[in-house]
Amino acid sequence: MPFSFENSAPPLGQFSGRAKWMLAAKGAVTVLLVAWLLRRVDWLLAADRLRHADGGWLFGGFALVCGALLVTTIRWQWAGAAVGLSLPLNQAVRHSLVGQFFGQVLPAGVGVDAVRGWLAYRSGHPAEGVVASLLIDRLAGLLGLLLLDIVAAVTLLYHIAPDFALAGLLAGAVMVGSFAAVLFLNRIPLPARLRLRLFDTLRTILRSAEKGLTTPASLNALALSLLVQILFVGAVLLLARALGAPIGVQAGFAVVPIALTLASMPISLNGWGIREGAMVAGLQVHGVGVDDAFLVSVLLGTALLLASLPGGLLWFFKPPERPS
Repeated sequence: MPFSFENSAPPLGQFSGRAKWMLAAKGAVTVLLVAWLLRRVDWLLAADRLRHADGGWLFGGFALVCGALLVTTIRWQWAGAAVGLSLPLNQAVRHSLVGQFFGQVLPAGVGVDAVRGWLAYRSGHPAEGVVASLLIDRLAGLLGLLLLDIVAAVTLLYHIAPDFALAGLLAGAVMVGSFAAVLFLNRIPLPARLRLRLFDTLRTILRSAEKGLTTPASLNALALSLLVQILFVGAVLLLARALGAPIGVQAGFAVVPIALTLASMPISLNGWGIREGAMVAGLQVHGVGVDDAFLVSVLLGTALLLASLPGGLLWFFKPPERPS
């Protein structure tokens, strides 16, 4: 019997008791980190920065964030192609936007994947192909981050902020290694009496994903991951320019990929708090003040939030149909 999401709950639907506690814990991490950072900000200076912010540069930063989200959608299409899943662009855009919307209040990365995977299944795509595509897409995204982390750590940060560089490298390596380990679980031999139907289905999904990693489509997904991170760096630079914050290109490429890697860990709600703390810590060694670093990071998070709002409208006005 094929794997199915038929009995799974919709986004933000029914959570088990343990899931509710986990979500509450991640919410607490987010609140505590943001509260700690807020105490370090000079609000008079921050208010002055915002009051005199250049609207044109702000719009440019927002446009690059929207572009990065569109590229992640195309990356998912290529990840689907790697496992034989044909995902039309309009569906991929819709599911990704709704996933980003609900992901604002769910654990970083994991929540977005769960929502868009559920929606893709509800659109009639086989659950096995959907899960395999999400595995490749997430691995490509993390690997793209890790590659930029390595460049940043080796060429830019190692001599001036080794602890920050090491934290980013370790976080990226652990997440990439975890996903890679999951993909190769199907190689573990098990006696026939221990093979449950669900595990056989999981092995099928993992075999499909592992095979997909050797296709040109997966390389395209990796290339798009690098483009996504470059767009995010560009967005940060434009947002900093809007505020008059002294964040240069070198500082942007040294800090932003590592900050986004740390924010990708599913220990806070959509990376809030983690991202801001990492941006402050990384940019301080480049001579950027706490106020500027914090404001730029908050503007980046706000841009992501605003870019996801169309997903909420799509969910409200056109909820997904049950698959035939």
